[in-house]
Amino acid sequence: MNLKEAFQMQNKLGELLDRITEYLSDYDNVMTITEKHLRSKALAGQQDEEVDASNKEEEGYDVAKLLTIWQDLMAERKNLGLAIGKAKEGMPFNLDVAVDNNKDRHRMINTLHGLANAKSAHRLEKGAGTAYVFNNDGNQTAYHYDIDVIKTINYDRNRVRNMIKDLHREAEEISIKIDEALLQTEVDFTPKYDLSGEDWFILEELAGK
Repeated sequence: MNLKEAFQMQNKLGELLDRITEYLSDYDNVMTITEKHLRSKALAGQQDEEVDASNKEEEGYDVAKLLTIWQDLMAERKNLGLAIGKAKEGMPFNLDVAVDNNKDRHRMINTLHGLANAKSAHRLEKGAGTAYVFNNDGNQTAYHYDIDVIKTINYDRNRVRNMIKDLHREAEEISIKIDEALLQTEVDFTPKYDLSGEDWFILEELAGK
């Protein structure tokens, strides 16, 4: 498999592990609730009855099997991770650094677009200010006044626009490099399981249902 397929499988294994953990975290799924209706104690001649009042999810997985499946999937993801690590070592560039740097570039591009579109502004807020003076009688009296609000950009928008262009170009070049590496880099790993399909279907297949 190539590196892209390996990452997809890694994500799928993570989803399945999370699903098993979620299922086992719900006590309704791991306990059987039995209600004993003691009718004979209330009225002679009546029959007692036991009712299964469990509220398990529809899948109703066997807990012991799920624990085993979790261990197997965990080992599979560990081995896959090791194989991915070896494949990365043979690449001509550091994939993780390239991906992280491109995320930073895209975040910065979004910020720069906001700077590029910002404009100076002027707004008069009539009667928004309040101050106090003493009148002729010596009493403190409030009066209101207008506030002139002026917003002025304090950076070079041309530099911002040029930076956006440069970052777009760099991000695109790195993205192409990353995409090519994901498709061309082989990962020496043979999957133990067929993980195609929905999570619930895969778990049912693994659990032998």
